[in-house]
Amino acid sequence: EMDLRFTATYKRHWINVPTNMEYAAVGADRYIKSFHGGLGLLVSNSKEGYINKTSLSGIYSYGLCLPNARLHLGLQAGLANRSVNYDKLYFSDQIDNTGVIPGSVSGADRPLNNNKYFADFGAGFLLYYGDKWMIGGGSHHINQPDESLTSNIYSKLPRQWFGYVRYKIDLDEFGDSYFLPSFIYYQQAKSSSLSIG
Repeated sequence: EMDLRFTATYKRHWINVPTNMEYAAVGADRYIKSFHGGLGLLVSNSKEGYINKTSLSGIYSYGLCLPNARLHLGLQAGLANRSVNYDKLYFSDQIDNTGVIPGSVSGADRPLNNNKYFADFGAGFLLYYGDKWMIGGGSHHINQPDESLTSNIYSKLPRQWFGYVRYKIDLDEFGDSYFLPSFIYYQQAKSSSLSIG
């Protein structure tokens, strides 16, 4: 308990679609008693067609004991890189009326700035109330970083808000069997998602 912990996640969307959408994350964290919380490191990568994004983040969490409850607060600060793989793009001089010209090489100039580095911050909380409720929430991209690869256009990454609620229903008097109805809600700009389980 409270030892070094490792996590790894990989997700691939829409396998039959030619433009790969892949997400991977690897993390490590450990509880440190003198900090009253934990320290962690998270590395993530996403590939969405020709766009690649990699980030490295440090995480700090603080645990607070309350009457009949425990509150955990978390902060995340990181550096991210966004780039475009121009080998996966086709330009007008590589296309004719039949489609892409096989083996063609474009004469289009590639931009000088193909990499964008930016700071990215997040924060959240998780409240355990009694032995039944778990409530959490927070936000990613609090600083709304500029992801634009050009210097004359500001393209902010919208904040992502999230909320989580879970309730424990015991199915026997000993608490060995139970049901955990829960939901997670995400919202970013005009997009939202609700998962119920």
